[in-house]
Amino acid sequence: MTQSGDATEFANVDAAMQSWRQGDIAQVHQFHHLADLREPVTSESATKSGSFAHTGQSTLGIDTSVDGLVVLTQTCDIRRSASTRPYVEVCPLVHVDEATAKAASAREMPRYAAIPAVGAATVADLDRVMTVEKGWLSFASRIPGWTTDAEIRRFQAAVARRYQRFAFPDDFTKSMSKLRTKIIDRHGKQTSPEGKLFAEVKEIRVTARPGWSADNIETTLTFILPSGTLDTVPEELVSEPRLGETLQWLSARERNSADISKRVLSEPDISSRSILWQRLGEAWAKSCKPTGCITAVYGEVVDALEYPIAEYWASDQLDLDYLSDDSSAVVDVADIQVAAPSGQVTVLRRIRRFLRL
Repeated sequence: MTQSGDATEFANVDAAMQSWRQGDIAQVHQFHHLADLREPVTSESATKSGSFAHTGQSTLGIDTSVDGLVVLTQTCDIRRSASTRPYVEVCPLVHVDEATAKAASAREMPRYAAIPAVGAATVADLDRVMTVEKGWLSFASRIPGWTTDAEIRRFQAAVARRYQRFAFPDDFTKSMSKLRTKIIDRHGKQTSPEGKLFAEVKEIRVTARPGWSADNIETTLTFILPSGTLDTVPEELVSEPRLGETLQWLSARERNSADISKRVLSEPDISSRSILWQRLGEAWAKSCKPTGCITAVYGEVVDALEYPIAEYWASDQLDLDYLSDDSSAVVDVADIQVAAPSGQVTVLRRIRRFLRL
């Protein structure tokens, strides 16, 4: 229960809050945080640290210019009475470069959340959060942050992931170094066939067997594609000349991910594309070098319709922010041994069987 204000003041604030929603933007261009000038860690606090010698005051509020404030509190809590829920959490809206904006839109960097209503160049910076009173927010000008249910679901998922993200072992981070670099360098680039296909991947999940606490861990990278991207492989290949041609092309010599990507983009037959996609996932896994407790890195590609919910629960989402670049991780592709994991969905087992044929 708040200690100030009467029922009329609560009624005015409560009425104003009925138009606010999670993901909306307050047209306020200052973000406030606390710093200790004895140990400044940002450029903003460092510029003010000299004042400590004159005033002796170490704790100082720092105001930073931002493009707006994005509401993080859930809509239902925003609209509850200020008498019992007087606070709202907000984070800054900031400009980012094109690569970061694309990664945020693809949900690959949990620090940032895309805000489609204000364009791709600005994102919500989830690393910085401050609390404001609803009475303060009631006077701010509001910009809708989303227009469709799909947009708010994506924003909510980004916020939830920010606080639920999994801490992968350092050995896994080192093992993923080269693939991480490849994704960052090529993701979404129209001049790169591989980059175009990275952009089609909806999510990358990581499964550890027997578990992340084991001394020896086999990992599987699952590249999930939009529903309907992959097709089942026919039981008989005799009447499928195009499929046979694709298998011959794959078996002629070892194909790298760049070669396979070009073939995927030019392949009109969906069954052939399904096989090529599967080989592409395995080729991407070959970019990794198992290090330390990571003994193997497998790769697979799955249509969203074929990915079991039980496997989703048993895996963790791979985001680029989880994998800090490690220059000490020296990658030699020739040293990598990647095999197909067992126990996958039926369509993937059939694809591998045909590839062996």
